[in-house]
Amino acid sequence: MLRLDPVNETYLDTLKLIKKIFFEFIKSRPWLRPYEEDLLSECNLLFLKSYKSHSLDKGVKYTTWLKLKMTYYLRTLERNMRRTKKRMPTKYLEELESQDIVDKPAWEVISDDAEEVMSLALRPPPDIKLYTKNKEPKGKVMYHALFSFLKDIGWASSRILESFQEIREVFR
Repeated sequence: MLRLDPVNETYLDTLKLIKKIFFEFIKSRPWLRPYEEDLLSECNLLFLKSYKSHSLDKGVKYTTWLKLKMTYYLRTLERNMRRTKKRMPTKYLEELESQDIVDKPAWEVISDDAEEVMSLALRPPPDIKLYTKNKEPKGKVMYHALFSFLKDIGWASSRILESFQEIREVFR
């Protein structure tokens, strides 16, 4: 039987661990699911980086080293994606923008931002539904879900708070 080179052999031995680490990481981050294939391929590339940087002289087993490196790298990727506002696929954002459920004439007094927040509250996307599922009280949970969702797609905190304040004033 032909033997594989050490890198391929190690990769095949740790492939299950790589996938386990990746899916544990992504399980609590549903917004990363559209990027699942890209991130998994990044993890495979990370395997090579960690293989080259591992040394038995450091006193760490390779599997532990791989887990540490992958977790650190995935968190760094997540942070960079948030900073560059690549959290939501553009197709999904276009779908959200096309959902006009608030009548323009009745809501002429509010800004487009406040109108968008109202639209998201009345017809929440899957991320918000997942966040609010089985949680009480619904009002505060929805507020926090909307706030974190808008923050994640690149809105500034001040812009979100102004929109919420504007909506409060309309309903008073």
